[in-house]
Amino acid sequence: MSQDGYTLTETLAALVMIGLAIGGLSLGVHVLGRSQLAVSRQVAAATAARIAQVDLERMLASAGAFRARDAGGLVGKAEAFDFACGAASRCKAALRDTAKGFSLDIQTGQGDRHLALGPAAGARFVYRGTLADSPVWPPAGTTHEALRAVSIIEGDGATVRPILVARAWAEQPAACDFDVVMQDCR
Repeated sequence: MSQDGYTLTETLAALVMIGLAIGGLSLGVHVLGRSQLAVSRQVAAATAARIAQVDLERMLASAGAFRARDAGGLVGKAEAFDFACGAASRCKAALRDTAKGFSLDIQTGQGDRHLALGPAAGARFVYRGTLADSPVWPPAGTTHEALRAVSIIEGDGATVRPILVARAWAEQPAACDFDVVMQDCR
């Protein structure tokens, strides 16, 4: 610096330093924004899965116990299940592929609900009984089994990941005459 002020070189050097600082700052803000977007997507997917789990548990609780031998009870496949729930039509839950992943469609007597659960490879229902898991309900070859939970899973083989598990809390009907020999209600 001279007595007359800054030289052109000093001024340009100061401007370059300010430009580099602003460029670095904007790149840092961009990286933070991208990571925040990824985190917000994960939080949204976890929230949607929790809402779907609560809705499925309420839906299952509304109709009581689901046992393998009950005619007209819960009938489930990998992509959907339905059961008599006291409404004019059967209550249903179905998985549907969409452009943004998959969604869960729930139909009850109180109305329909569509929940976007995000991307998932091969999402499907799995039915957990008293004895084992099954891709269908009622499972083949057993009559004395109660439904314990309905899960939505994704992936195959070693990469299977549960998205949600909705418990079916009732294992016996409310009006149960328990038979000790059969170990079940009559």
